[in-house]
Amino acid sequence: MNRSILSHFFSGTVFIGIARASTIVFGLISVMIATRYLSTEAYGSYVLVLTFNSFLVQLFSFGLGLVIPKYLASSEDENYRVTLQNTVFHFRLLSVFGLILLLELFRPLLGVFFETPLFPDIFVALPILFFLVSLSNLFESILRGRLAFRAMGIIEFISEATELGLLSVLVIVYGLGFWGLLIAKFVARIVSIVLAYRASRFKYKWQFDALLIKDMLKFGFPLQLQYIFDFAYSKLDTLIIGSLIGARGVAYYDIARKIPDSLLQLYSVFISVYFPVSANVYATEKEEKTNYVLNNSMRLLSFTALLAALLALLFGKDIIVLLFSEEYLISYWVLVLLMVGVALEIMEEILGYSLVAIGQPDKPLYINIVRAVVSLAGNLILLPVLGFRGAAIVYILGNLVALPLDVFFLKRKNLSPNLNHFFKLLIITGALSAVFLMWNSTFLLVKFFLAVLFVPLSFLFSIITVRDVQVVFGEAHSAWSRFAGRLRREQRDGI
Repeated sequence: MNRSILSHFFSGTVFIGIARASTIVFGLISVMIATRYLSTEAYGSYVLVLTFNSFLVQLFSFGLGLVIPKYLASSEDENYRVTLQNTVFHFRLLSVFGLILLLELFRPLLGVFFETPLFPDIFVALPILFFLVSLSNLFESILRGRLAFRAMGIIEFISEATELGLLSVLVIVYGLGFWGLLIAKFVARIVSIVLAYRASRFKYKWQFDALLIKDMLKFGFPLQLQYIFDFAYSKLDTLIIGSLIGARGVAYYDIARKIPDSLLQLYSVFISVYFPVSANVYATEKEEKTNYVLNNSMRLLSFTALLAALLALLFGKDIIVLLFSEEYLISYWVLVLLMVGVALEIMEEILGYSLVAIGQPDKPLYINIVRAVVSLAGNLILLPVLGFRGAAIVYILGNLVALPLDVFFLKRKNLSPNLNHFFKLLIITGALSAVFLMWNSTFLLVKFFLAVLFVPLSFLFSIITVRDVQVVFGEAHSAWSRFAGRLRREQRDGI
């Protein structure tokens, strides 16, 4: 990959990734505590609250999460920014109170959908969490529009650290269980709102520009549709599991998803850098260099994702017992299947973002509609038969359906995505997995040997090259040199 392009990737992903990595670590520690001190019913009910709340927050944001940063960043007029911020703030409050009223009206129906003894607690917690998360996300969008990325990182770190510290006290010391988790999240969101309010330089005024909000909603409508179909594909399975199997099934499935979801969070850091770089390359260099960036990214990402899938197969049981508890070993094969699904999703997502980068934003929406239909039909068919394991199989099938559609649309724009390296890695992963399953060894040395063998085999098939290693180490050395030089200058200036 061209060195200047790689420098953008390396510096960008490292800067953004540090804050995200701390969030992932804090989140995993929180789950470790929850699975050891809560019953599966209580933990599953907590996950249902988070999942349903996530859907409602995005559904009633009307696509403004991406529209607000665009509109704020496109103007330097502070009066316009103040009007915009107050308009979206008042609109968000109206949306929140309207949704809370709807929840009260449809409470009996929701009680039938979520059959769990903790439903009354879920219903009390949901409006509170919805209110706090909606405001927190609003101010996060405002900060993003003001390009206050450093403030966002600091606030995210403080909020997550607050939640973990409070959760530890409430769950471990006071044994509050389900409510201990939620109170910790409530307080963390309040902290986030207060800090973001101050950092965003929000000047409250009674302002509501009806024409402005109408224009923003119109712009955000396709983005809202994109989210709905994306949620239907990626998160609806959790709600269906809760409805058909109950909170215990949600708990087992959520534990299986923790590591795959963490990997996808790290991948989102890469995408936040890949997308603008890819769009810029296509605008200036057109097809040839865009192909170069796309295919090299796919090659390196497929290596990372399928290595992670192999590690899940080899060490999944050890990881579940170490991080959570033996009670969740039933989630092992679901974890393995989900990791395979993640590898496929990473390939699909990078192709989808490439479509948007070259000016085809409608194509990912069509593809997500297809995936959503496959997900909904597949889950309704397989979940009653296979339980929550069926959801993992449907996850794989959805990505398998989407991949050829991405390739088709990209080729129509004279781009040539190359999946050969991905298929080679699938063969390597499959062969090593077959050896492990036939050997049926529990010795760690055998597992480590098979995991390490993945790397030389990747070199043998030219998936990873010596040049890749040289470039990565070169960029790491350059980044460290710049950081060390900056520290020396600051120390000298301080003296």
